[in-house]
Formats: sequence, C-alpha cells, structure tokens
Amino acid sequence: MPDINEVKDILETMSDIFSRTGRVCVDSVCQCSSETKDRWAVVPRLQGTFDYIFTLGNANSKFQSLLAVGIQSSSIQGFFQETVSDEMLMDVFGEIANQFCGLLMDSREFTGKFGVLVQSLPQYSITQAYFPKVWGIEGKTWCGNSWISIGYAIRPALLPGSR
Repeated sequence: MPDINEVKDILETMSDIFSRTGRVCVDSVCQCSSETKDRWAVVPRLQGTFDYIFTLGNANSKFQSLLAVGIQSSSIQGFFQETVSDEMLMDVFGEIANQFCGLLMDSREFTGKFGVLVQSLPQYSITQAYFPKVWGIEGKTWCGNSWISIGYAIRPALLPGSR
C-alpha cells in the first residue's frame, strides 16, 4: 500500500485521468463542451474558497478520499442556459461528484493503486470549507470563460485509535 508520500507521486502520474474525468462529467451534466486550459496540479491541501462547495467522501479499508466541487457565483451562468436555484446547483454538483467518483472506479490505473472506494453522504458549503492537509489533485474545467473547480484528495486510512 502506498504511503502518504507515494500518494503525491501517484497523483502526479494521473493528472490526465482526473482532468479527462472532470470534462466528461461536466459535459454530461451541464450539457456543454468543456475544456481544460491548464494541467491539473498536485497540491498539499485542496482549495476551499468558493461561493458554492460540494464535497463527497470515499473510503475503503486502506484509503480515505474527498472530492470537492466548487464554483464562483460569476461562473454559474456560463454552464446553464437558465437561472438555477441553490438547491438545483447542489443537485448538479452532486451528480458531477457521483459521476466523477464512479468513473474513477472504472479506471484500472486508479483502482490498481487505491482499490475501489465507496461513497459517503454528500456535504454542501457556502463561501468556504476547510480541507485537511492531505495530498490532492485539483483543476478547473472551463465552459467558455466560466469554470468549475474539481479537487480530489486521498490518504491512507487512519486506523481506529491512530492519529
């Protein structure tokens, strides 16, 4: 099982998988033709300052992960043809997150390193979320001049009673 430092190296080799998965999910849910303008970056902590944030935890006996989807209010209209309520936006983010995690589980490269992770209950935040210091990968998926941020952090699972 990879340790916390090896996780960083593994994520760096999977940048294309994550960015491609983000585009597929955004295109499917938002009915747009998105693009990636910059390579997704490995970061020591996911960014958590967005007007709207959706998170979805995943775990198995060896790893714990967190998917975060964020958007600024100014980007919302670039992804939708009509006005969307906060509730609808959270449903859209939930669908992007579910698809994203599901598609990762279809990636043999991902599951070969981390196994199959099971999703937990989603959580929503407005304005800011604080994420733990855990290696992750994040990037923006663009539709015109608007973007959605997607980040995925993963670490070895903590055993009961450990820190």
